[in-house]
Amino acid sequence: MTQSTPKARHTAATSSTGETRILAEDKRADIDNAIENPRTGDLEAYSVDYLTRSWTGLDPKAAKDIAILDRAAKGQWSVVSQSDDDRLWTVALAADLCRCDQGSAAGRPGGE
Repeated sequence: MTQSTPKARHTAATSSTGETRILAEDKRADIDNAIENPRTGDLEAYSVDYLTRSWTGLDPKAAKDIAILDRAAKGQWSVVSQSDDDRLWTVALAADLCRCDQGSAAGRPGGE
């Protein structure tokens, strides 16, 4: 049995000691996006794209915001930008624009 190794990790180094600590990792897939506090630079959340993108909040406020976005978005989303005070996020939604039913020709609704 082979042991799974973590993919891409999000790490931080302490400048005084040079010691590195792992802030986030996932054994299934690479971390593909991160949300950092614009004032402190602290990692607040990260996403992993394993079959679909899923977000993990490391900060209680970010975790709550992620839960709200997950319910409201009804699909995958990403943070595109943040206000300097971290109160506002601009979010991009990925939507399935073509909901094809099996009965339509050429696989498109109304297709011939």
